[in-house]
Amino acid sequence: MEILNNPWIITIGSGIIVAIFSFFILRKKSEPMPAKKLTQAGKHNQSINIDIKDGDNKISINERDKNRKKHDNQMDIDNLKKITNILFVDDDPNYMIVKILKKQGWINTKIVTDIIDPDKFNDVHVFFVDINGVGKKMHLKDEGMGLALLLKDKFVDKKVILYSSDTNRDMAHPVFKKIDGILPADAQIYQFTNILEQFAKEIKI
Repeated sequence: MEILNNPWIITIGSGIIVAIFSFFILRKKSEPMPAKKLTQAGKHNQSINIDIKDGDNKISINERDKNRKKHDNQMDIDNLKKITNILFVDDDPNYMIVKILKKQGWINTKIVTDIIDPDKFNDVHVFFVDINGVGKKMHLKDEGMGLALLLKDKFVDKKVILYSSDTNRDMAHPVFKKIDGILPADAQIYQFTNILEQFAKEIKI
């Protein structure tokens, strides 16, 4: 009993017990997490979705970034509309698509009934050429197809698109291997604007 009541014995015993508990606790903490748990934790981290306040609305960061990209893209298109020079070559000077494009913001859209000196149109970025009724002033073979071929050969970096209501056109003609696109003459306005938005971004303006 005297030994058990000895303060030195009590102190040494308590220290041993604390050391044993500390050893097991530190050992457990140092053990690596199983691979399966790490994988699940990684998957969990990838799916974290942080919400932020945008005025009175609560949106996710992913949604905010998408909205910003959409806004930036629209700004790019609006700027391209102001600086892209577009020329229609059509024997009908009142071709309705030209008027609609101008109303939609493509302010530098013009139309001529034919071309006799291509060098005068060196500042044009996109040519739309009617397959019929043009190219006659230069006595070009195959009218619009001949003119489109000439323009593409002369202005390699510019975009040339043919349009026609003629469904019996000769698709073996060499022009179809060089031009950048073809549309039916009665194409909807969005088909023209889709091409313009795509090509305007590709052209070095």
